[in-house]
Parts: sequence; C-alpha cells; structure tokens
Amino acid sequence: MSIERANLPPESGEDIGAALAQPWYRTRFVPRLELHFESDTSPTRSSHLRFALLLIAGVNLFLLIPDLQVGHAQLLRGLVLRLVITVPVLLLAAWLILRNLPVWAQGCTAIFPVLVAVAANSWIGLHSSGQTADRYFSGGGLGIFVNNFVMPLRPRHAALCTLASIALYDAVLLGALGPSPIAQSPEVAFNMSLLALISLAFRWREEVHCRRTFLLTARDRLHGQQLAWANRQLTELSYTDSLTGLPNRRYFDEILAKAWNSARDRADPLALLMIDVDHFKNFNDSLGHAAGDKCLQRIAHALQFSVRVEVDTAARYGGEEFVAILPGASLDEALGIGERVRAAIAALEMPHPSRPGGNLVTVSVGVATCVSARAITAPDLLHAADDALYSAKSQGRDCVVAKPILAPAPPNSITPDLATGSLG
Repeated sequence: MSIERANLPPESGEDIGAALAQPWYRTRFVPRLELHFESDTSPTRSSHLRFALLLIAGVNLFLLIPDLQVGHAQLLRGLVLRLVITVPVLLLAAWLILRNLPVWAQGCTAIFPVLVAVAANSWIGLHSSGQTADRYFSGGGLGIFVNNFVMPLRPRHAALCTLASIALYDAVLLGALGPSPIAQSPEVAFNMSLLALISLAFRWREEVHCRRTFLLTARDRLHGQQLAWANRQLTELSYTDSLTGLPNRRYFDEILAKAWNSARDRADPLALLMIDVDHFKNFNDSLGHAAGDKCLQRIAHALQFSVRVEVDTAARYGGEEFVAILPGASLDEALGIGERVRAAIAALEMPHPSRPGGNLVTVSVGVATCVSARAITAPDLLHAADDALYSAKSQGRDCVVAKPILAPAPPNSITPDLATGSLG
C-alpha cells in the first residue's frame, strides 16, 4: 500500500506569491509561470483575436456603403483597398491564428492586418475632401481607439500595434504623404493619438486583471491539490502500522470485507493466514522491547515478500500477530504460501535465547480456505484461521495447520464448503 504525491501544477506556491507581490507596472512572470499562463489562456485569447479580426473585416465591408455614397471613384478605391486587400488579409490572419503559433508569431499575425486596415482607411481619407475626409479620419482614429478593447493582444504587442497605428495615422493626417484634406490636422492628430494611448492603458489594465485572476485561480488550485495530497497522506498513515510499515488492523478489516464480497459474487475461493511469533513474550523479556521491535520489523519484511506481492495483502493484526488475505487461493496454494512464510522467517535465523526447544525465532501459521463465500461470513473465515493457529501452537509451534469452518452446506449439495489440510 503506497501513496504517490499528487500531480501538482507546474508552478510553485513561491512563484505565485512572488508574482502577486510584484510591482504594479510589471506584468510578466518568471519563465515557468509565464509558460503556464500562456498555456492556460492562449485558447481563449486566440478565439477572441479571431473574433476581432473577423469583426474588423465586417466593418471594412460595411464601409463600402459610405464609399459608394461619396462617388464611384471613392467606391473604386474602397473595392481595391478594402475588398481586394484588407479583408483577405484579415481573413488570412484569422485563419493563421487557428494554427498553434508561437506567442510572437501570433502577435505579428494579429498586428499586420490591423495596420493594413489603418493604412487603407487613411489612404481613402487622404483622397477625400472637406467633410467627407473629416468623417474618414475621425472613423479611423476611433478604430485605433476601439482596437485595444476588442483585440486582447499581449501588452507588448498592443503597444507596438497602437504606436505603429498612431504613427501611420498621424503621418497621413499631418501631410507626410501629401497635403491634409482637413483643417486643424495637428489638433485632430493630437486628440486621436491621446485617445489611442488611453485605450492602450485600458488594454494594459485588462491584461493585469487577467493575469491576477490566473494567479488567484492557480493558487486556489494548488492549495486544493496540496490539501488533497495531505489528506491522502493522512489516510495512508491511518491505514499503516507505524512500526512495521505494513497495513494495520483497520486496513485489513476493510480489505477482507472487499475480498469477501468479491469472492462471494464470483464464487471464487478465498484463503486467510493467521501468523503468530512463537514465544514472543519470552523474547521481549530476555532481549528488551527494542530488540522485539526489530524482530517484528524483520518478520514483516519477510512476510511481504513471501506472499504473492501483486495479489495478496499482508497486515499486522496486533502485537506479534500478522495476517494475510489470499484471494483465489485453493487449499494447496494457501498451505504452500503459509509454509513459504514459515520457512522465510526461520531462514532469518534470529536468535531467541528463551524459546523452549530451540534457539531461533519461529512462527506458527493457521490457514483457513473456503471454496465458496456464499454459505459463511468473513468473521467465520477469520475465526477458522484463528482456530487453525491455535492448533499449530498445540502441535508444538513452528508449523502450518489448516482447520475446517463448520458452516451449513448449501441445499442439495454434498460437497463441503471448505477444504482443509495440514502441513508440519
């Protein structure tokens, strides 16, 4: 019976605590925690980025309507810049984000079509005049402002996208590519740039909130898993004998009940060994309790490796008594395992200065085996094993004895429910 440590998340409590305590202006975590954050949030972020790119593509298609209202020349510019260039680039970027791209590649994939959309709208506004140009540039500036609310770019990517969009927008508006078609261009450029920077601050705040939520969730999950692991450890300790490391009486009782139910349901045989150290009180009185504890530990170790490791359950029953549950074991198999246990402990050659008739530590083994668990109960089997152990002691100890269980036979059956035998 062993318990392995629960699979805890890759971050540690120290990493999370340090991240929660870091200054307000820092968003990135230590590499291990940053990797876990990206793994945890990337699917949602990718989904929102695809939605934002498709939304921008839809807005560009919708803007063909005001292009048409301005005139056929403007519609032609719109068809070329929006329908032929911008929308396909946006759709391609949305498709690429479906791929499992690295963080930097995903950011570049989202930024490029946004800059294309800003450039297309600015170019169309540059070739407009008067009030029409004012509407185009106002809409373009508003688009840069809104981008940071609809596109959950990482802070460094959001800053790059916003600053590049502002530079492109202001370059057109301030006449770097030709005379500006609207009056008071510096004031408009300043106001729109300020709004874009404000939206960037909001994007940064949303990122901070997202990261803090992740940290709190990870901390709660980590605490939950640590608590579950601690509970499992406590459960193991409550089932383990502290001296020998074997399962204790409580665990034995539960496993016996389960083995009994399984044997009853499947009509399989079930065997039980009851093992007692011969003249153990004399051993303790002669050599002391420390030597007695060491003796029990060595016997427990020998017992563990004498039963069928993957099938049987060995436990300390109490004091110098041990038990072993042998699911599916016939009488001959149970007697053979009992003899193996007796011989393994005798082979330890532990001196016993006060044992009558010998000078080594030995054990007596009682065996009870039932062919069917349907006519008797688990306590009946345990009682039979205890009676067999008493018989082994009566026959001079250091032997293995099996004794029948006196149980009513099933109706219309002449085959006894229990097989018995003796060895030694």
